[in-house]
Amino acid sequence: MNVKLSSVAVSYVRQLRISLCIGALVCFAYGAGTSMWASPWLYGTAVFMTLCAPLFSILCNVADAAMVRMTGLVTLGKLGRFVAQLTFNLIFMAAVVHGGLVSRVDIAHIGGVPGAALLATLVSQGTQYVAVLIANCGIGTRDGNVTLGYLVSVSVIALSMLGHPHIQHGFEIASMTFGGFILALGLLKDARWLAGLASGRTQSGQA
Repeated sequence: MNVKLSSVAVSYVRQLRISLCIGALVCFAYGAGTSMWASPWLYGTAVFMTLCAPLFSILCNVADAAMVRMTGLVTLGKLGRFVAQLTFNLIFMAAVVHGGLVSRVDIAHIGGVPGAALLATLVSQGTQYVAVLIANCGIGTRDGNVTLGYLVSVSVIALSMLGHPHIQHGFEIASMTFGGFILALGLLKDARWLAGLASGRTQSGQA
């Protein structure tokens, strides 16, 4: 248990360098977009992203691995990752809207805070998939790469939420594309696994 906690702590500290960039980006993007440099919500959300992004990247990986380990299904692993990420995005989106950093009008057409958080989560799922894939190739670590993926996601999300129409439209398309791709990929892997399992049982029964 102590070893696991120690490894989590080390991973968290390593990712803080990346999350500092995320916090700075959030502060600059929403500050420049709204000119609300004196708002405590601006700095509060930036600090939240800095301190919590590494924790949620670790949580996403743990949730994914735990669900796959319990069920053997990749799709449910992705669902665990999705729920963890959605929770994070709901908190963040609620904060920036409540603090006036994002106008409710600008995100009303996508379902307000819940819709914005959902679309942001779908985009993040795509970047997380790429991050884990790169880590599996021996480049970086899962937790670190996922946090770096947040940096990419936050950049796109910030511009979109601030009402830039072309970027916002592209954000919506990318959300649906990434979300559909990850879901289809997970279902395909699960279908192959279940088919192999059924085939093995059939052969055992015949024997």
